[in-house]
Amino acid sequence: MECNSEKEYTHERKDDDNSSTNNTILILLLVGLPASGKSCFARKLCEKIKSDDNKKTTSVYHIEYDSIVESIAYQKKKKAEENDRKEKFTSMNNNDDEKTNEYLLESWRESRQVALDQLRSYLEEEEASISSSLKIIIIDDNMHLRSMRKSIYKQCQDYIIVSSSSSKKEKSVYLGIIYINTPLSICIQQNQTRPKNRLIPTPIIENMSFKLEPPDPSKASWEKNFIVVDTTTTNSIDEIIDTKVYNDWIPSLLKNSSPIPLSLKEEEVNLELLEQERKATRENQLHQYDQYTRKWVGIVAKMNNKMAGRANLVRKKLLSDLNNNKKDKQQQQLDSSSSNDDIMTIEVLVNEFCSNLCKLQQDNSSNYWTEQQTKLLHEKLSQSIQTIKI
Repeated sequence: MECNSEKEYTHERKDDDNSSTNNTILILLLVGLPASGKSCFARKLCEKIKSDDNKKTTSVYHIEYDSIVESIAYQKKKKAEENDRKEKFTSMNNNDDEKTNEYLLESWRESRQVALDQLRSYLEEEEASISSSLKIIIIDDNMHLRSMRKSIYKQCQDYIIVSSSSSKKEKSVYLGIIYINTPLSICIQQNQTRPKNRLIPTPIIENMSFKLEPPDPSKASWEKNFIVVDTTTTNSIDEIIDTKVYNDWIPSLLKNSSPIPLSLKEEEVNLELLEQERKATRENQLHQYDQYTRKWVGIVAKMNNKMAGRANLVRKKLLSDLNNNKKDKQQQQLDSSSSNDDIMTIEVLVNEFCSNLCKLQQDNSSNYWTEQQTKLLHEKLSQSIQTIKI
């Protein structure tokens, strides 16, 4: 979504009158749980700027990750249908959750790079209007881990380095973080009203809440420009945007803070504390997977009690493999995880559980378990993801 609008800020510019007027860029990173109201906030902020039609122009770009995922998924479905492979892809609105998740998750992986490409394009885009005073790029995703936000910061830094070496115009890029602080219970409630293709399993939201890292300048100096939006107040989102964000915080940020530097000074890191935080996160994830798989063994036992022992063997093997995998790749996985990434992990876990159980059955050459039961089990396990409470 892209909003272009005219407005005039009342803040004093730090640069002098002879400076170029169209080289100031503000990156706004939204942080918050799924269904916390981030996209609604972003759209209303775009609308506010668009309605403030004064002499100067501010260009606003809204990068909404969820919309990118849906767009990619739609194109994949359309291409599959054109290639007469309709049996592999299904409509987002039907009841085939397994196949729907298959291409939604594949689309989610691709969306990360598409979003970064959009950011780079918007950063490099030259404004047509010479009166343009400011370009705002709103990045609308969960961004619940600091490492996710840092990747955006470094992307902006790379842009500054390239533009500074190839242009006589000095680019001033600022970073602001808007933390949409919506209580977990409200997020879960609002999530239930979402369209089916945007519905996030409750345990995933709970896990994200546990892992969420709010902006904290003491841990990352580049996060110093942040604002917390409390959605539980009596003020409407429009009022908060108008009085607190748009006419106060943004002008103050541009007037009093410094733009992103060409190089990020290495900050001291408490390695022992960092390792403790990673260990706690890993243990919490493994605990969740343990709860999932225990429930799945119970489901198998109800379907066929003779398979319960084998299902438990499969459960233990999967947890052991997950634990070893997380130890080997914990930095990469924790830094890149998100709500959809957690869903991907659990969906993979479902597939592995079913396939390993089926393989174990075949290796033992017994007739306790049929192919139809495997298909039914997969459906039941996928449903259990929506209902289990950790």
